[in-house]
Amino acid sequence: MSNASFSPSTHPGNFPVRVMAHNVIAHFENVRDHTLMSLTASVLKGDVKPGIKWHIEKAPVKSPYADCGSQEIHLQETYLGFVWAMTYSLLIIYEEGVQKRMISGCFSGMIKYDTQLLQRARQLFEWAVSLKDSYSDWDLSLPNPERHNNPTEKWYAEKVNGLFQDIVVYSLFHEYAHLTNEHCAALKNLFGKPLSELKAEEIALWKRIETEADIVAFESIIDKASDSEQYKLHKGVAIVLAHSMMLFILRNPKSVTQIVHPDVDNRIHYSISQLSLQDPSSQDYIWYLGSLCCKFFFDLHSIPTDLSTTNTTEDLFFRYLGVFDSIKAN
Repeated sequence: MSNASFSPSTHPGNFPVRVMAHNVIAHFENVRDHTLMSLTASVLKGDVKPGIKWHIEKAPVKSPYADCGSQEIHLQETYLGFVWAMTYSLLIIYEEGVQKRMISGCFSGMIKYDTQLLQRARQLFEWAVSLKDSYSDWDLSLPNPERHNNPTEKWYAEKVNGLFQDIVVYSLFHEYAHLTNEHCAALKNLFGKPLSELKAEEIALWKRIETEADIVAFESIIDKASDSEQYKLHKGVAIVLAHSMMLFILRNPKSVTQIVHPDVDNRIHYSISQLSLQDPSSQDYIWYLGSLCCKFFFDLHSIPTDLSTTNTTEDLFFRYLGVFDSIKAN
């Protein structure tokens, strides 16, 4: 078992994602060639306070948020642990339990946890899901970015580290957009107002602003006009996962319908369609990834679905969107 080099004084925290803290900040500043200059300009203009407020208290998952009063972006360690664990689990299960078996012609439509790699990924997934209800320590015998059980898990963990950084940076740019695109001013009269008292036009305004923040975050990472197909697929996987894993902090299926945010299933769909991937293999990979995340959500809530053959992977995803529509209607 190998150990990542870190110092408790420079990498404080309770979860092994502490070793990624400086990587996340560096990636946020340098995800594009012009990013650091843009961030610096926003700080000098007074729109954003420099730095990220890093919360390491032992608490259930809380998504990143922008504080309009202090102009600071807040990031919680439990959320980061949730994101890394989810990313690792979903990637392993998708690539080892589905993709490789489809390529070899032995995928039956059912995911079989018949290897130690898959079983440990499933255990990590179950722990990550539990963080929405209560905090618990990370079992360091399970996969994590700090130490590795074997060379295969080390290889996957290093691959996940890159996706993890992209997911977190996408979330940070969403919050950054709130502070720099006059969203705080537009919503200032709605903060603190009970959601049940919001008028239809106020809800529409809030949802429009959240959609705009998603677009800003997307465009902060991907340039659809100039980026290669491979680059868009790699970054797109992270963006789709960023929205998909929000399914796993919902307390019940009907919560997929959001009050002041776009519905979670719609955000997943939009993030896939925005990529405009042209290569059939890229399209298949991303549509099936979205489908798998949806199926895991349905399984957690005992909603019957299957991975039976459809004409295309896009058709499968839209079949699952139909399941979400039924949940909303009922």
